[in-house]
Amino acid sequence: MKANQTFLIFALMVLSICLRWIPNFPNFSPYLAVALFGGALLPNKRNSILGVTAILYLSDLVINNTVAREYFTDYQGFVWFAPYMLVNLIATVAIVLLGSIFLRKPSFLNVAAGSVSAAVIFFLISNFGVWLSGEVTYSRDFSGLMTCYAAAIPFFRGTLMSTVLFSAALFGIHSFIVNYLPKERAIA
Repeated sequence: MKANQTFLIFALMVLSICLRWIPNFPNFSPYLAVALFGGALLPNKRNSILGVTAILYLSDLVINNTVAREYFTDYQGFVWFAPYMLVNLIATVAIVLLGSIFLRKPSFLNVAAGSVSAAVIFFLISNFGVWLSGEVTYSRDFSGLMTCYAAAIPFFRGTLMSTVLFSAALFGIHSFIVNYLPKERAIA
C-alpha cells in the first residue's frame, strides 16, 4: 500500500473520531466505524490494531478529561485510564480483526453486514464488561447478565445507526477519493 493511501485512511479515521467531541445522541459515535474501517484498509493486522487503538485511546483521553470529567469523581488530576477502556479495547480489537478478515474487499453488502456485526460485538462485549465490573448492581448469575443486556437495549439503537452511517460514509468517501478523483500525474 502506498504511503499516501495509508495517510488518507488515517486522515479519514482522525477526522471521523473528532466528531465524538461534538454533543450528539446517546451512543451515536463513529467509534466502531473507525475500528471497522481501519481494520479493513490498513496494511496489516498489527498496524490496524495499533493505529486504531491509538486513535481511539487519544479520543477517549480528550473526552474523559473534558466533557465526561464529571463521571470520574474517584480520580484526582488527569484521567489517563479508566476500567471501561480495557473492555472497549477488547471490543475494538475484535472489530478491527473483523474488518481485517471480512472487509479486505469492501462492498455495499460487506460493509453493511460488518457494521451490524461490529455493533453487536461491541454491545455484547461492553455490556458483559459492565456486568462483570460489578459497578452496577446486577446479580452475579446468568439472569443478572441478561438483565444487564436488556437494560442496554435502548442504547443499542444509537450504536447500530451510527456504526452503519459512519461506516457507509468512511468506506464511501475512501472509495470515491481512490476511484474517482484524478490521480497525481507522474513527473517524467
